[in-house]
Amino acid sequence: MSAKISGKTKAKIEFANYKILPLLFGDHDRNIARIEQKLRVSIGCFGNQIEVKGSEKNVNQAIATVEALYKKLDIGGEQDRIDFEIIDAAIEWILNSTDEHGKPDLKSFDTQFDKLETWKRRIIPRSPNQQTYVKSLLKSEVSLGVGPAGTGKTYLAIAVAVSLLKKRQVERLILSRPAVEAGERLGFLPGDMKEKIDPYLRPLYDALFDMMPSENVERMIENGQIEVAPLAFMRGRTLANSFVILDEAQNTTPAQMKMFLTRMGENSRVCVTGDLSQIDLPPNIKSGLKDAYIRPLIYLNDEKLGLDIEGMKSHLMVSCWEWPSVFGAETMEKGIDVMVSSFTRQFPNSLMTKSKISGGYVNGIMAHDQAKRNGYHEAILLDTTGFVAEGSGQNIFLFKDGKLLTPALTCCLNGITRRTVIQIAKDHNIDVIERNITRDELYTADETFFCGTAVEVTPIRSVDKTEVGKGGRGEITTLIQSKYLDAVRGEAKEYSDWLSKV
Repeated sequence: MSAKISGKTKAKIEFANYKILPLLFGDHDRNIARIEQKLRVSIGCFGNQIEVKGSEKNVNQAIATVEALYKKLDIGGEQDRIDFEIIDAAIEWILNSTDEHGKPDLKSFDTQFDKLETWKRRIIPRSPNQQTYVKSLLKSEVSLGVGPAGTGKTYLAIAVAVSLLKKRQVERLILSRPAVEAGERLGFLPGDMKEKIDPYLRPLYDALFDMMPSENVERMIENGQIEVAPLAFMRGRTLANSFVILDEAQNTTPAQMKMFLTRMGENSRVCVTGDLSQIDLPPNIKSGLKDAYIRPLIYLNDEKLGLDIEGMKSHLMVSCWEWPSVFGAETMEKGIDVMVSSFTRQFPNSLMTKSKISGGYVNGIMAHDQAKRNGYHEAILLDTTGFVAEGSGQNIFLFKDGKLLTPALTCCLNGITRRTVIQIAKDHNIDVIERNITRDELYTADETFFCGTAVEVTPIRSVDKTEVGKGGRGEITTLIQSKYLDAVRGEAKEYSDWLSKV
């Protein structure tokens, strides 16, 4: 119920479950006072009712916040608690989420909570970022949690793993971390192997004991259901039907990260956590958490020979490696030299051109090899009708007469980076036209660049030894390159929704 009085809005809320109201209100109504302070409203408590006064916008936000917190308690039970951190997270959520009517989206907040049942207690994420993190852990084969200490990266990952283990959705829980403090050289330390490594793995044990009775932990460790081991012990293994957590991953090297991520077997999930501000590696050693490149590949098994794929099962493989600048860091500014290849891109009816298919890359490999042998960085392929298609593994853009041109989606891939570039250009009032592009337009363009996951946004300075524009990175290419790099690094707020950042 709400009413307007002298330019202010007054609204009342009545709660059905009065037993949880003391938890909602807090000691001496401190939680209510926090909401009053943050949203500049006045809240009165009367039995199982509250009355909110203030501007219409602030009252709506306060009501949505209180209802969200009430539902959280109603879901979590009396064991749950509300503190200032949760209140502030709820307010942040309400302020930054609206429904189709422009009102605070209470439903989106309420539906985000995933209850993680462990042996000792029920664990519920306490902030929007934690909600996102947990959902990724529950749904994705590989999840990366990066953030400062105290954000719940490790604790929530273990909570999800324990919950899945309890539900028997996984058979094993494997916890690992690099023992960089001992330089991975544990032999000189006193005691048996368990005594050597336990001090470095204690934070993982602490989280386990918080969720499971100690006798359960010890029994599961003995029978192999739970394994806590340093990263060095993961080499050469294939971990199937498991939830695998790599903690403190900022202290891995790229080689170690590659080794770890490729341990994932059938029906397994991997979580990598770390804090890039706490890298303890020796000088001149790169962090594998910072530099790892992940490439998933879905493939059919080799249960039989021949072309008949009926009955074959699909499998997932994850490849990881350190990914340097493809053509060298200097080419991001100076540009690259390319040639038009004598090899043509496949006709759409000859191969699925809208998907990344391994066999389709053979065509690109031949074109790229031809270009390299002739002294160029890369190749451009035409389609079977003579129009520009794409690079050997990249999309291509031309800037000419104030418009950004890119080949129509006939036999080129509708890449994620391609769509990203188009959106950035439109956001900066640059007209984007998708059409057939002739070969001679490559030579007369003002600017030309490749784009893709690997090449990012790379300028083209010449085509067939013909200088493009001024022979370097042009103004529009510079703009799009800069905005793209800001977006993928999480430095562009307007594109923050493109990233999965936890």
